[in-house]
Amino acid sequence: MDWILYVIIGILIVLFIVVKKPSSKDVPQNENVTLPYKKRDDFLSASELSFYRTLGTFLESKAIICPKVAVKEIVFIGNGVGKDYMKFFNYIAKKHVDFVLCDARTMQVICAVELDDKSHLREARKQRDVFIDGVFATSQIPLFHIKAQSGYSKEDIKEVLNCFLSEEPTKLDMADEIAIKTETFKEEANAPICPKCSILMVKRKATQGENSGKEFYGCTNYPKCREIKQV
Repeated sequence: MDWILYVIIGILIVLFIVVKKPSSKDVPQNENVTLPYKKRDDFLSASELSFYRTLGTFLESKAIICPKVAVKEIVFIGNGVGKDYMKFFNYIAKKHVDFVLCDARTMQVICAVELDDKSHLREARKQRDVFIDGVFATSQIPLFHIKAQSGYSKEDIKEVLNCFLSEEPTKLDMADEIAIKTETFKEEANAPICPKCSILMVKRKATQGENSGKEFYGCTNYPKCREIKQV
């Protein structure tokens, strides 16, 4: 009769899993629930607002300054991690940086900024900073640490300005058309390797714009990676 015991145990395990399984819905099930949310008046701290204004004064319309950006929105996990994908994703899932500067025309990320206040002196925060520095270094995105203060001068932010002002224009105008519409062809054994992702690129053809009909190699991780090479 042992099998009966095993069946009962099996049923109990299944019921336990079903009961404990989180709902696939991440919103309240009761439509009449009173939501407790209020608009924050401190989206940017005084130091962050001062930095934002100073940086905007010198960059004018050359860049878009994005505050409080989630790291997962500006980097992605490359190929080759296999079953460790979620592990690496979870490392960055809840982390953000204070500011991200993007090209005003293409919205390509140029660099990022962290304003370091006293909280960055804590041991746990130091470990977090080392990790984030590594993420940005690996992703080849300059990350600048600037001391948080009540006001900023041009001298205080010169490294950020130099980084942006020395940035080369978008590699190829064709990159803009890739985002609109392209045709994808099969991989070729002699295709070039993507310099960012270290994987074979695939041949594509632009179907709109001035470069319509032209073939080029694009990364298979498009649109997260828009590296292209001329055929």
